[in-house]
Amino acid sequence: MRAGSATRPDEVWERATDGFNRWVAGDPAGLDDLVAVMTPVLWHVVRAYRLPETATEDVVQTTWLALVNRRAS
Repeated sequence: MRAGSATRPDEVWERATDGFNRWVAGDPAGLDDLVAVMTPVLWHVVRAYRLPETATEDVVQTTWLALVNRRAS
């Protein structure tokens, strides 16, 4: 299965959990998988607030940066 191609909601969360746990355990590819799975979800949530596309991109990017920065601290 290709990253980001999950169709069932439970599969999305399982893949997100797996990616996150692998990343926390030290596997950088886990973060890649987490981003691939969850970026579409984040995108839809942010767009639901009717932000313009450029603002949505900024919010999604800032969300990922906050996660990485928090993990590093």
